Amino acid sequence: MPLHHLGNVNHELDQRRSAIILCLATPSPSPGGIHDASRWTPESKTFQVRVDGRLRPDVSAKDIILALISRIGVGGGTGSVIEYTGSAIRALNLKERMTVCNMSIEAGARAGLVAPDDTTFQYLCGRPHAPKGAEWAAAVARWKVLPTDGGAAYDSGVTMYSRALSENHHQTGSRPTAILRLALRCRG
Repeated sequence: MPLHHLGNVNHELDQRRSAIILCLATPSPSPGGIHDASRWTPESKTFQVRVDGRLRPDVSAKDIILALISRIGVGGGTGSVIEYTGSAIRALNLKERMTVCNMSIEAGARAGLVAPDDTTFQYLCGRPHAPKGAEWAAAVARWKVLPTDGGAAYDSGVTMYSRALSENHHQTGSRPTAILRLALRCRG
């Protein structure tokens, strides 16, 4: 997987959709001028999803995103970039984080992200296309300044607690809103 896909694979799809909309909506160009795309593509809103606490072993990354969708709906993140924060998110491995970010589009978001941290750096270290040697150290130093500042203001946000995610979620049918919460108990 190319390194630029770690933020969110769906962002690339959103860019393509925006380009198609721009082609359809843009009037003919003025003589010698280039169109200002910002007139046609509004700036993304910021949306913080904070998930705190320790997840139970039977709760997966998909349970987190399905619980979010059941709470805010499929349009709850429309026009937003969702940033996932909190101790439960930090405890996820990178593949689980990518699952959450990739499914952000199911909540209507333009993209989903988790700020890079040591888990991210360990995952990338030594992979194809990753910087090597001194370039690696310089890249990590640049990446460490990317997280959102503490106390930053978001346009909207939701806080969820791990104890509320104690049930397994199952999507039924083809609509993300068709979610069943399953409380399974094994007898043995």
